[in-house]
Amino acid sequence: MGQVTHPTTTTNNNNNNTPTTRKKFRRIAGVRWLSAAVTIVVIVAQIQRHGRSSVFGNASGSCGPSSMLVPGIVLTCFMPSLASPDDSTVADRFPAWGQAWEESLYLAIHGSEAYGISDEASDLDLKGAYIPRRDSLLGYRDLPPEQLEFAANLSTPGRLPGPHDATIFGLQKLCRLGAACNPNVLEMLFVEDRHVVRMTWLGERVRALGPMFLSLRARQTFGEYARGQLRRMDQHRRWLHAPPPAPPSRADFNLPEHGLVPPEQRAAAEQAVEEVMGRWQLDLEGLLPHQAIALQARITDYLADVSSATGFVGDRAAEDVRFVAAARHTGIDGDLLEALRRERRFKTAVREWAEYQEWLRSRNPRRAAMERQFGMDLKHATHLCRLMRTCRDLVVDGAMRVWRPDRDELLAIKRGEWSYERLVEDVARHGAEADAAIREDRSPLPAAPDEARINQMCIELTNLAAEGAA
Repeated sequence: MGQVTHPTTTTNNNNNNTPTTRKKFRRIAGVRWLSAAVTIVVIVAQIQRHGRSSVFGNASGSCGPSSMLVPGIVLTCFMPSLASPDDSTVADRFPAWGQAWEESLYLAIHGSEAYGISDEASDLDLKGAYIPRRDSLLGYRDLPPEQLEFAANLSTPGRLPGPHDATIFGLQKLCRLGAACNPNVLEMLFVEDRHVVRMTWLGERVRALGPMFLSLRARQTFGEYARGQLRRMDQHRRWLHAPPPAPPSRADFNLPEHGLVPPEQRAAAEQAVEEVMGRWQLDLEGLLPHQAIALQARITDYLADVSSATGFVGDRAAEDVRFVAAARHTGIDGDLLEALRRERRFKTAVREWAEYQEWLRSRNPRRAAMERQFGMDLKHATHLCRLMRTCRDLVVDGAMRVWRPDRDELLAIKRGEWSYERLVEDVARHGAEADAAIREDRSPLPAAPDEARINQMCIELTNLAAEGAA
């Protein structure tokens, strides 16, 4: 077994963490840039007074040694583009953001900036964590939000207005997602030190959970994210090269206007078939990631062979085979089965037409032009490749590399210098390397995290927050 790479953290167990001290340093953190020299003098005086300090790391490349750990809180020199609520203009315009900032105990830059592949068009994204009040967790009324989401675009539905796109997870949800190897949670905890923009002493403890989350579950979660990107890209390429000419009609599928089967009979038959197909879903519980992926691939290949041998053709041939088999299992055959198949294909075509129209309406003009020029969305292509390479690094090396050492290649993809075929081959190769490491028992990661330990840490941190340790 190899060595799992841990994030860099520092720990301070100073007991002088009183509410008065915390308020004092929050006021210090609010000093504007023009009074930076005075701030440094005050910080040094406080360090001398309390007798302890440790350097955490830079928050930006131009600020020098800008983050210092003092009793209870880290003071961070923010990147110039970061909108802190310490700016009264930001606080007045985005009051919810100011409150979330104050309650967050860990906040880090996420996305392209953290990966090392940002450009002039990249936005600043943030991910963070907070610990809900213990009394709110114990009751049944006024339950705390599992996460707070902010959007710089005020028209984004379901999100609070803020100066940046940001997500701040409650500790309980963060632990749940982290134990599942959720890519967003792992990335936010393993960013470079310079990309941490706010961290209290308890925030350090949250960040230190990162290594506990790492397991072979990453092969499935990162792989699923990557497959999702690839499915979207494939669909968009089909729409670019062969766009649907018109909305589907029932006549296109040899269906009369009011249906071949009465609605009640059709609904009952479809429900019976769906129940059988649901029972046929694979139960992958207990399988290692490479075993689950290999089993799914073998079944997919088998269904493709069966589809071809029995005369089923098209992109959805394997799904059609499953539907026909399930229908016959329930006793449906003949004209009724054929009517159900046509209705099913028609509904699928209607749904895909609606998705196509939504894609046309919601496309960013700049990215639409990019897709027309290069045949794919270069942002999606870059993140597809990055996700699978990160997955390979985790499974083979046990290293969570958020800042990408292969950033030059990723930037080349982002500039459109790779073909679609080369991209797909690269993704497949890194996935195969990860699978081989698991199959040959060469991965330093455990099959699953120690969830009992993670749960205990979640309880301990919640209790510490309730006792005023933040």
